[in-house]
Amino acid sequence: MNTKTIMLLAIVMGLFTTLAFYKYTEGKSTALAAEEPYVEVFAAKAPIPRNQKITPDLVEKISVPQNMLLPSAVTDLADIEGKFATTDLEQGEQILQHRVRSQTEEAEKLNRKITEGYRAVSVAVDYVQSVSNLVRPEDRVDILYVKHPAEPGKTPGPAKVLLKNVRVLAVGQALTEEASEGDSEHTNNAGVDAGSGGAYSAVTVELQPEETMTLVDAAETGKLQLILRSKIAGTKEGP
Repeated sequence: MNTKTIMLLAIVMGLFTTLAFYKYTEGKSTALAAEEPYVEVFAAKAPIPRNQKITPDLVEKISVPQNMLLPSAVTDLADIEGKFATTDLEQGEQILQHRVRSQTEEAEKLNRKITEGYRAVSVAVDYVQSVSNLVRPEDRVDILYVKHPAEPGKTPGPAKVLLKNVRVLAVGQALTEEASEGDSEHTNNAGVDAGSGGAYSAVTVELQPEETMTLVDAAETGKLQLILRSKIAGTKEGP
């Protein structure tokens, strides 16, 4: 047998061995994949913005390998239905228990946020009244009041400062600045689509008990306007 024939046989045997090894490993991988247990979890069917109420149409069940299951991943719809997302959820992202919160938990959180001796009261606002929806939790605002005219067609009363240096506790259902700011979308407590920048239709402020009555009466008899105060250290502002 000449050298050329031996080399040819060696090449053929090498190719045969390589092919056999490939088939063997492929079969083992398929068998292992078939044996890998899968778990059904709930994931976002589409992007879910922060503060969005979770409803069945927003989520779907997906199957993931056991070794890819995230800790505290939700496997029961009852654990998230009716709750609110505490952060933006991307499409296909597994929903985790700590990324949703119930209304009761939100209320308890607000209760702990109120300064002792003060009260929390909400007022309805529109886009303009809320300074283009730029007022955020922990901002300070002045509240102007314009009384409705006594008779239709009459001129409204002049604007006056109703309350000064008022602490904002929440906008919509957002209790922190991080939960309400940014370009992410979210919904307010009325379930209205937030849109870009985080729209809302109510602002909750912290007042002394007697001031809450003043604010509620004013909201019934006239129009309110929030005036945003500066947060910059050293800015000279009145009381």
